[in-house]
Amino acid sequence: MEDSKTHYYVEVNEPEGGEYYVGPFGEAGDSFSHGRAAIDWVYRQVGLLKVANPDAELVKHRWHYQESEHGFDDPTVEIAVEIAGYRMEIKSLRPPAFCNVIEEPVQRKSAVESL
Repeated sequence: MEDSKTHYYVEVNEPEGGEYYVGPFGEAGDSFSHGRAAIDWVYRQVGLLKVANPDAELVKHRWHYQESEHGFDDPTVEIAVEIAGYRMEIKSLRPPAFCNVIEEPVQRKSAVESL
């Protein structure tokens, strides 16, 4: 990835415990189009799983997306769904050369966890 846009991929957890990733999704245009491509892929998978499992219930663990308000902001894409034992979560992938590590949240382990 040579550009500064955030790309997205989908983490898929299978009912049998397997895990795989789809993406990264990329399109020409603004950075939200990458998120929209990932969202569209999830929609298609949910539809296919619903056809194959008509009684399956769709569980939305997280469902929030918003286009960026300014040209320099990243869009928000926070989606995690589960249907027929499959869990799909959209994750972001930003090139390290364009990531501001100073503003990244710091996660500290407590003294008890480190033992």
